[in-house]
Amino acid sequence: MANSNPTPENTQKRRYRILILIEGLLLGLTVMGFVAVGYGRVGHWIIWPLTLVVIWHVVVIPICVMYLIGNPVVMSLSPLIPSAESTAFRMRLSERPAVGDAEFYGFFAESGIPGEIVARLRRCLLKLDPLIERATPDDNLCLLDDELDFACLLHLVEREFGIKFAEKTDYKTIDGTLGNLLRLTYSKIQDSVR
Repeated sequence: MANSNPTPENTQKRRYRILILIEGLLLGLTVMGFVAVGYGRVGHWIIWPLTLVVIWHVVVIPICVMYLIGNPVVMSLSPLIPSAESTAFRMRLSERPAVGDAEFYGFFAESGIPGEIVARLRRCLLKLDPLIERATPDDNLCLLDDELDFACLLHLVEREFGIKFAEKTDYKTIDGTLGNLLRLTYSKIQDSVR
């Protein structure tokens, strides 16, 4: 039985196919319009609408070609409208129960990271979004908000813990997950103590 919930990839493919269908129809109507103008079948008033449609084609035909050759253009109205991926992630988080500090620390109990550090980082990140309390270590924080600048998030953590992340080394190790951020923060705290 087919999955009734469309994936973001299938939704994107469907939207591109609709765009290509509309573009094909408009292209055909545009050609017919210019032919009709050439034979004098319609008035010259149609030149202005045809000009607007030609501008549309100049923009949309390259987008359709890019999709057809396998390099689709990523289109988003973010931050006005969140991406489908961000919306789905936020919905999944909102359906989860809040994870307390003790329960969250269970993910890191064997790592040697003190529970105080774990709780303090989570409280710090709650300033960004209250859904953080529902996140697990594997959740990608970048999906909370399409406009989230991870450098700003790191700056917030730097101020909270009095540490400094190095752009050339530390930024390369960041994968966006909460667990990765916690481990990196703890390693920087240990470096500053030495």
